[in-house]
Amino acid sequence: MRWALLLLLPISALAAAPNDPCGLDGTGNVSLCERTYWRTRIAAAAVPSYTFATDGVRSFHGIVWNLSFDLPSDFWASYFTLGSNAPPPAVTTAAFLLNVGAAFAWYPATGEALGRLVIRTRIVSLVWPNSPAQSFAHVSVGLGGFLNRTGPGPRIELRVRLGHLAWGGLALAVGYQPNLSINRHVGDLSVGFEAPWMWWW
Repeated sequence: MRWALLLLLPISALAAAPNDPCGLDGTGNVSLCERTYWRTRIAAAAVPSYTFATDGVRSFHGIVWNLSFDLPSDFWASYFTLGSNAPPPAVTTAAFLLNVGAAFAWYPATGEALGRLVIRTRIVSLVWPNSPAQSFAHVSVGLGGFLNRTGPGPRIELRVRLGHLAWGGLALAVGYQPNLSINRHVGDLSVGFEAPWMWWW
């Protein structure tokens, strides 16, 4: 229950969207959109995701702090609009193809801590309701690595982001981390709020 409440905190930052549309591309009340941008990014970085992992012998729960960075296309600014009357993006393709994610995971029951670095590519954005630009479901695959007290190892990941393309939403991720030096294979599932960092200056 407390995890659901934690997830609602950053999402509530989006609930205060203005009636009049604004954007980071110079339209409307840009300062309001900038403040909302910073609030959602800070909240997504501060509130950890919940993670469940197993190595086939033990199962353990933990928390993960994520930093997510979308590498945008040239027309990405048109996606950053807020307000009940905000028009949909004029473009019909998604604003990002690549994402870089850094994470720190901690499992209290075992005391295990590890760091992760993953590069992801978006493989599909559902065309509902009209196009990938307005989709609320984005699927990506990632490849990277992890480091814990037993040493480094590779990581592969399948990630689904459910929410607005630019302002963030719920992120579901399934990962696999083999550590061949000790013959340990760990699979994990995590869920949490994700709002990817971008830049407009």
